Amino acid sequence: MTTIHSLHFKWTVSRGRDTYGYNICTLIVDGNKVASCNGGGYDMQGTCLGNWLQNAFQVELLNLFATKKGKQYGDYTNSKGQKVARHDFDGLYGAIEHNTWIDEKKAKTAIILDGACGFDSMRRIAEAIGIQLKWNKESDKYKNHSFYTAIIEDKAVLA
Repeated sequence: MTTIHSLHFKWTVSRGRDTYGYNICTLIVDGNKVASCNGGGYDMQGTCLGNWLQNAFQVELLNLFATKKGKQYGDYTNSKGQKVARHDFDGLYGAIEHNTWIDEKKAKTAIILDGACGFDSMRRIAEAIGIQLKWNKESDKYKNHSFYTAIIEDKAVLA
């Protein structure tokens, strides 16, 4: 079974008091706003795509990175003084294993995607969990819009 989603990246300019003039990138999936970011100086489309992937496909990301966890490249101390390890994920740049501590000995693990490191990095992660992104030629007609089609193979996502 294949699921197809329509991804629409929309560019606007903020009129807000504190952010007047900032660029805004919004990701709309199947007509629903799922992510947005503002400002500039980083890959805003990658950020929106990464936010959507980490929120909508967390289970698939956890399954993928459980098998791809590479060498440990460092650790940091969280606000509670607990050490948290950082891992390399075998070439999938932009993914971070994040632990939220429930109590002193137990943590809930989540995969956080830093889309600011690039749209192509987020595309590689999407492909690794079974989501293929295709450029939609309809984008050529519009100045401030980009359209993609996300093709999801259900067997790949559920594996």
